[in-house]
Amino acid sequence: MLTVKQINSKIDALGTLNLKVESTIQELGLVCMAHAEAHGDVTVMNRLVNVLRRTQHQAFTEWCLAFGKFKRNTDKAKADVAPLVYDKSRTTDIEGATEKQWFMFADSKAEAIAKAFDLQAAVKALLKKAAANGADHEKLLALASVVDIKPEQVPATVTKPAVAAPEALV
Repeated sequence: MLTVKQINSKIDALGTLNLKVESTIQELGLVCMAHAEAHGDVTVMNRLVNVLRRTQHQAFTEWCLAFGKFKRNTDKAKADVAPLVYDKSRTTDIEGATEKQWFMFADSKAEAIAKAFDLQAAVKALLKKAAANGADHEKLLALASVVDIKPEQVPATVTKPAVAAPEALV
């Protein structure tokens, strides 16, 4: 097992590596953008897009669309391999692309955390509402078990007292 000092050292190394990766992608993106401007060729930009990781695609593609002569490839048969196509009607803005780096198109940390979906929290909120409206407790327990919510965390079903029928007027 790693010590806290070793863990922190690895975290620091990861932070340094992430900065290097961001910088490398930026440098390659600018070179690929300049290549597309000079030659009308998007193959190297598409190659770069295709080597990016899941979390990088959206921000980088938005950066390409904002500053380069690119548009999305709408040909579904080819879009997976070549997500971008050349669009001569657009302009290339290398200066803008240099000033606003690609990763600035990604969500901020706060936005990303806010978007993160917490399945257990969502199901717990649903369980609370269902229990308050008299749902069968056994069914609530079954639903909770699907997402690994402990039985003691399932709210008790609220039963409403029966309303007495009004006495007939005589």
